[in-house]
Amino acid sequence: MANATATQLQQLYIAYFARPGEPVGLDYWVNAGTSTKAFAASMWAQQEFQDVYGELSVKDQVNQLYINLFNREGDESGLEYWAGEISSGNMELASIANDLIYAANHAKGSEEDLACLNNRTFSAIAYTQLRRELDKGISIWPPIDWITTFKNQTKLNEVAKDWMKGICESIVIPTEELFILSDNSP
Repeated sequence: MANATATQLQQLYIAYFARPGEPVGLDYWVNAGTSTKAFAASMWAQQEFQDVYGELSVKDQVNQLYINLFNREGDESGLEYWAGEISSGNMELASIANDLIYAANHAKGSEEDLACLNNRTFSAIAYTQLRRELDKGISIWPPIDWITTFKNQTKLNEVAKDWMKGICESIVIPTEELFILSDNSP
């Protein structure tokens, strides 16, 4: 299998976590030369996904991927199709996001989904790039205070999820204000 590009991985971050990839994580996976299938399986198995969506039925998990990727619920026939393919063993739930992305890129009638996915992807790329620039010069590794570092990472992920929710009709470029955390941040 071919190595995944940063853009492909960004789409899978959106699919499984409803947020852009953080620079360190994205760089790790790109440099590791992972495939989209292996990456999707890893993201599906992550606590971040399982804690939020793991108890959902197969159909509801597929629907959540539709929401995360295309900012809409899946249509009933599409959800039935994908859930049926997974249940019959023809496809894997752990990598179904790759199939949804492929369908958006190639199926007739998917132009709106593709436009939304592209806008979400390019917005996520801009988010990750700005975060990378803001992190330069202030990151100390290993961190002096792991608890604060983890809490801030979690807050930034929640802020990113909130920011991504409304993106579909056009690309949204983040500003530095998005990264200012307070005690009141999510």
